Amino acid sequence: MMHPLTLQTMRAVGFAIALAIPAAAAAQAADSGRLAVAEQISRTMLRQLDMNKVIGSQMSAGLPPALLAARPEWEPMLRDAFSEQMKRDEPYLARLMAVEIVRDVTSEELAAGQQLLTDPDVLAMFKAVASGEPPAAFRPSRETMRLLSTPAAQSFGRKMQRMADGLQKNSNEIAASLLPGVFQRFADRAEAAETQRRLAAGLPAPLAD
Repeated sequence: MMHPLTLQTMRAVGFAIALAIPAAAAAQAADSGRLAVAEQISRTMLRQLDMNKVIGSQMSAGLPPALLAARPEWEPMLRDAFSEQMKRDEPYLARLMAVEIVRDVTSEELAAGQQLLTDPDVLAMFKAVASGEPPAAFRPSRETMRLLSTPAAQSFGRKMQRMADGLQKNSNEIAASLLPGVFQRFADRAEAAETQRRLAAGLPAPLAD
């Protein structure tokens, strides 16, 4: 026969676990909700950044000028390849950013940031600052002005600035994740164009792999 104290202890443990399971599920749901909001914010921010201008132009600048003079169509091909790869990888990059955001941003700050990024003037300001261009006249709505005066929104802005600085410092890592796909897309375009060029000139087509 089981000792009464042992039975009482097991009942107490079982009761504690029964109470903990809903709390753990609620915490996991809350974390999932925060991550979803952070991903939405990340996607909005990424779409305001002209990554083609930041990284794509550097790639084009790396091509020999004499080669670009002989094949001027290669530069737009490279930019198109970068844009396609960026579009493909946006969910992955947004998830990476979101994971970093939820580590440092409170739920109140997330809510404030999500609301701020629905204002077109805030988005325009963010895009101008991220592009290094002089921002246009800032005319946010009255609701946005009220929100901007709150500690949560101000703290969100400071943390996003730190994150933007970090992204800029890690642009090489971002480029490294994109470039293999970019080069493959560019190679497919360039090879097809070279085949057409040679056939039109009556030359043999390049050898297929």
